[in-house]
Amino acid sequence: EDYATVIGKISINAKQAGVTFTEANAAFATLTNVMPSSKQAADSLNALMQTSSRFDVLTSRAKSLGLTFNENAYQSMNFAQRLAYLKEITGGNQEEMSKLLGRQNAVAAATIHLTNKSKDYEDALKGISNAHGTLQQAFEKTSQGFNQQMARVNAAVQVVMITIGSQLLPVLTNML
Repeated sequence: EDYATVIGKISINAKQAGVTFTEANAAFATLTNVMPSSKQAADSLNALMQTSSRFDVLTSRAKSLGLTFNENAYQSMNFAQRLAYLKEITGGNQEEMSKLLGRQNAVAAATIHLTNKSKDYEDALKGISNAHGTLQQAFEKTSQGFNQQMARVNAAVQVVMITIGSQLLPVLTNML
């Protein structure tokens, strides 16, 4: 899948989870640096945002696990704070986290963010937050670069076709 499709799905889940686009983008950037594919990173992040934003389900699961869960406080937290809170109430226990979130890929994404990659997330978040220009300008710049590359590829293909045609023309002319 292309970036626009992937980030589109992530942004929908982020909005529903009350996570900013900047936070979601930073989380995705962090996961793509660790996971084997961007698809796996996107699927895991989407799972994490979906499961960690089902506040009533989290409250119910936490209660059944004997965990203290403050739904109002949780809802007011940003993405990183929510993950830290889940780690705190589970005591960092992977099994408890897995039961609380309910999806293994969501747990994988949370674990990555809660371990040695939290600094990568913070760096990505700062980089995105401090980026100059608007999203539209960034898109235009990326498109220009892509369009320029496609124009170069097109020119190279035309050169190859002219070269092949130049070689075949005498042979075809003699055959006719």
